[in-house]
Amino acid sequence: MTMVSPPGCGDAVTAPTAMTSGATYSVTVIGAVSSWGTWAYRLCGKPEPSSQFASPGIAPRPAGDDAQFRFAKPLYVGKCNRKPVKTSYFQVNLGSGWFHPIANGDPSKPSSDRNPGNNQRPYVFTMVGEGIAPQFRFIDYHPSDNSGMFQITIAG
Repeated sequence: MTMVSPPGCGDAVTAPTAMTSGATYSVTVIGAVSSWGTWAYRLCGKPEPSSQFASPGIAPRPAGDDAQFRFAKPLYVGKCNRKPVKTSYFQVNLGSGWFHPIANGDPSKPSSDRNPGNNQRPYVFTMVGEGIAPQFRFIDYHPSDNSGMFQITIAG
């Protein structure tokens, strides 16, 4: 099954079918999102020009977050620590509560792979079902200015 996270992040998206309790699944998350409505002239890191999956009705913006890292952000004040930072903004609820999954191989740097399908920042997660349709979300305290979406594919 494939689904795309809602525009504006913040909100949760629920898979169309349940994951069988105890069964192992491969969850692939593709894409990058923007947590900012505007990007300052000064940038910290190297943003993607836009999300592979645009939010309906929102002009494309630079994207600085993926399912595992914040790799770029606008810099309004202060110094830039150019190292990408692991975050827990991308979260899943398999039935027992929200948590941030760690991608297979526990990557130490952001995925910048563009595989033959030209997918943006792909990550694969191994998850064990808990008998419900899983939910996914991206945490941001001001989601109304966000743009871009993730494509989430579950295979079992």
